[in-house]
Amino acid sequence: MVSGDTAKKAGIRGIARLAAIQALYQQEQQQQTIDEILEEFLFYRAGTPVIGEEVHSGDKVFFTALMKGVITEAAAIDGFIIERLTEEWTLERLDPVVRAILRAGICELLTFKKVPACVVLNEYVELTKAFFDEKEPMFVNGVLHSVAKILRSQEISEKDGKTFLKEQKS
Repeated sequence: MVSGDTAKKAGIRGIARLAAIQALYQQEQQQQTIDEILEEFLFYRAGTPVIGEEVHSGDKVFFTALMKGVITEAAAIDGFIIERLTEEWTLERLDPVVRAILRAGICELLTFKKVPACVVLNEYVELTKAFFDEKEPMFVNGVLHSVAKILRSQEISEKDGKTFLKEQKS
């Protein structure tokens, strides 16, 4: 059972994740610096509804850390994505929203060790479903799961040739 505080924190982080995807997409499309993006999202968009929810101060801290993590770890993050693409595909060929989702998700797996891998995977697959139909969420799930097996191997177990996320202890 999830406590009210845990559920509230997950909701707050969910809004920050969505904002980060939007910001990463915008940054790439408009060639903005991280400082320009942070200023716009933290000072001009904060407090405005995002899918019926307002951005709260907790969102801002998580959002900022996520954005800075994606920028700081960009080479490693993109490397994880590129390693999982077939020869016919390049990073640039991916849909820009899918790229933003993967970058944010991999950043969280890489740098936010206190967030369970199963939460990261679920959150980003659900966010992908908000933008796309079946194919893209399956792709995002596959990439993030593959990366989680490397970065969070202690949270992943192998059983009968299938991979399962280990149960998180409360």
